[in-house]
Amino acid sequence: MANNSGADLFISIHCNANPSPLASGTECYTYNPSPSEAALSASIARSISSKLGLKNRGALQEEFRVIKYTNDAGYPR
Repeated sequence: MANNSGADLFISIHCNANPSPLASGTECYTYNPSPSEAALSASIARSISSKLGLKNRGALQEEFRVIKYTNDAGYPR
């Protein structure tokens, strides 16, 4: 579905739930982002955590399948 949407960027947003306060909060993940994509992901992470009153765990890079194999602007990663 993501690859057929024609999106320019795919960001995976996570809101963690765990009894440990060290593992709670929001995170945004991108795979191999450009500097502007990383900045956008960080901005989204800050905004979500601020609006929801949750800990901002930041914008992170990861190789999750859902983001590693998603096309950006029609170019497969």
